Amino acid sequence: MVPHLELVGGGELFDLLDERGALEAPAALFYSANVLAALSHLHRLRVCHRDVKTENLLLEPDGYLKLIDLGFAKHLPEQTGGRTAS
Repeated sequence: MVPHLELVGGGELFDLLDERGALEAPAALFYSANVLAALSHLHRLRVCHRDVKTENLLLEPDGYLKLIDLGFAKHLPEQTGGRTAS
């Protein structure tokens, strides 16, 4: 089965920061809240992303962020006590 890939045409947050430099406070708060929401969702699912960086945050056309690249992600079962050795 081929995985479903979604087009996210807004580019990377990395490129936006490279182009603009520092963000205004409202934009920084908005993007920070987006990252927090994504990580909170993964936390509820007991998934550790392990590669959060601006290159892995894509901008959707409406301005919201989408966290991508779960290649290093790891599910943390209850039995581990939330710890991972690898």
